[in-house]
Amino acid sequence: MTFQIFQELKPSQYDTVRMYTAPYGSNLGVQGQLLIVNQGNPQVDNGSIPIDLGRDTDYIRVGLSSNLILYQTGYVMYDTQVPPNQVAQLQDINLASGESLFIYSQKGYTSFVFTGSTVTV
Repeated sequence: MTFQIFQELKPSQYDTVRMYTAPYGSNLGVQGQLLIVNQGNPQVDNGSIPIDLGRDTDYIRVGLSSNLILYQTGYVMYDTQVPPNQVAQLQDINLASGESLFIYSQKGYTSFVFTGSTVTV
């Protein structure tokens, strides 16, 4: 097993993205962690406007699916608040061979990093 960064993404606003699919083949899948970071409103970051928790809090979704489409029953997190400049982490995400991890950011402020190890036979 080798620890690695599987994928780093910052999805566009309102865009559900298939972030990572565990490879098929002679493996049992992957075990990983998802780091979630609200990088903040760019207008706040450049000093144009003051920070506002109501406006700058992002709402994220994380889901798992064995298909190329994520269905409502596959969500692990749904419209979960991530305040500006804050971090959340999901640990021990286990994807079977061929299973996919999906992410979503309502405001497009949040980046996601999926790291872990491939479990081989």
